[in-house]
Amino acid sequence: MSIIIKIKKELTFGGKLCKIISIDALKENELPRRYTKALGAVYLSTYNNGDKWLLVKDSSGESLLTKKGSFISPKKMEEVLNTCKKAGMLLRKVYLEIENEGWEGEETFVI
Repeated sequence: MSIIIKIKKELTFGGKLCKIISIDALKENELPRRYTKALGAVYLSTYNNGDKWLLVKDSSGESLLTKKGSFISPKKMEEVLNTCKKAGMLLRKVYLEIENEGWEGEETFVI
């Protein structure tokens, strides 16, 4: 899983901000449901008006949403990046669980 977030650092009267230039990530329907429902999941979601948002569910259950053209503080950007890093590990864990489900017990093959 790769998430690519391109930003432009800007100085405003209010201070430092990160402007989201582009986001590329897997969409919700491209990921296992077990992953998308978990805390720490990160995926691209499309809303009714066609906007693509990066949905970042942090470990507290709070959702951080961001989309192309939006501005976020450097602190929020750091939170998004940290959650994205953890999301990769979470997705790997989910894939391993799915891969190993039902791999216990005995089977009889009749050929």
